[in-house]
Amino acid sequence: YCNVFCIMLPLTLFFLVDVVNQESIERAAQEVDQLVAEDGLNCLINNAGINVVANFETVTAEKMLENFHTNSVAPLMITKVCVPGPQS
Repeated sequence: YCNVFCIMLPLTLFFLVDVVNQESIERAAQEVDQLVAEDGLNCLINNAGINVVANFETVTAEKMLENFHTNSVAPLMITKVCVPGPQS
């Protein structure tokens, strides 16, 4: 599941990321860090998402977990590596 996430600077940059692959997320975040430097990231758009098309008889746990990972866990992981949290 690939996704484009963007940074808004004087221009918009697009990155193709496999949002369910942590290494892909971290590689993209490193590229972002190098490009924005001390200016920092000022906008992050995560446009990934999937829709499980199944009815009660055909839906599987695997399909629902895939849906949850892509639509719920992946945005959190992308945000976690791209947006600095509070410093301890």
